[in-house]
Amino acid sequence: MSVKRIEKIMDIAKTLVAVLISFAITILLICLVSSTPGETIRDFFLGPFDTVRRMGNIIEMAIPILFTSCAICIMYSTGHINMGTSGCFYIGGLSGSAIAFGFQSISGLHPVLCLIFGGLIGALTAAIPAVLRIKWDINEIVSSLMINYIVQYLGAYLLRNFMLDPTAGFNASIAYEETAKLPTIISGTRIHFGLIIAIAVVVFSYVFLKKTKWGYQIRMMGYNDRFAVYSGMGVTGILLSSQMIGGFLAGMGGATEVLGMYNRFEWAAAPTAGFDGIMVAAIAHRNPVMVPIAALFLAYIRVGADVISRTSDVPAEIVSIIQGVIIMLVGAQMFLSKLRHREIVKASARELAKEESK
Repeated sequence: MSVKRIEKIMDIAKTLVAVLISFAITILLICLVSSTPGETIRDFFLGPFDTVRRMGNIIEMAIPILFTSCAICIMYSTGHINMGTSGCFYIGGLSGSAIAFGFQSISGLHPVLCLIFGGLIGALTAAIPAVLRIKWDINEIVSSLMINYIVQYLGAYLLRNFMLDPTAGFNASIAYEETAKLPTIISGTRIHFGLIIAIAVVVFSYVFLKKTKWGYQIRMMGYNDRFAVYSGMGVTGILLSSQMIGGFLAGMGGATEVLGMYNRFEWAAAPTAGFDGIMVAAIAHRNPVMVPIAALFLAYIRVGADVISRTSDVPAEIVSIIQGVIIMLVGAQMFLSKLRHREIVKASARELAKEESK
């Protein structure tokens, strides 16, 4: 077995062990808090599969996370951390909504226009921290976090002054045209056509990062930016393009979410999908192939937490403990490092023995 394959297996094992430890802590907490621990544990783990509606909730919740986590996979592959996917997702939803009620078009074409426009605005939003980094060497973590606030308050201003429907009774935009909405694809749930688009985004992200020259340059810059410079790669263009592509996916995800799940734009604040994407990308080790599994897992434990919050005396916030433990263990460089090192040494010794025997 090659060293590279051992590293991949250890990454998966590290994540699985982190999940098992977090589940063990969850069971312990439920036993300490709940008056009916057995029933509560059962509801947490099996409750999300009790009805078609709950299973649909898992997929519905995972759809926007697929967009933002794929965006993070592309952005972070350069080695530069852009925290602005939350703002890109929000402004993409707002921009897509403007096309959804502000224009009339034929069914089928109208959602495409909304998604493209939302993606373009998301790309421009993500480009701002990248340009600040390139031109003035401003830390992109700080600038992208600030962009999230700017975008959110700008969106609130636009909603209240240009998009508000005074007859709605709350802060919401004018209702979307029927031609702009994404259709439901599974009856009895709210699973919409955005699932198909999200799957296409996952496939695109994998092919782009792993099978194209452009993706190779992005990954090479993340491995060693100095080597990329010495190899003649245009690191400035690579950085800017990767951030804009990620921003486009996040913005398109926001537009997909509002057209599939709402009748009008009503987000008072940016949804958690942007930061959820960071979490999922970390669990998936920035590999788009693993993103759907990680996104479904996150959605599954959240639906489980919601079930027990309504059927038992355990609050839904328990899911935050699970998320925190998983992220800490997955991100810990020394977690299972001795086992990894031992297996790599054994594999290297076997390879050396084979070479000497020849």
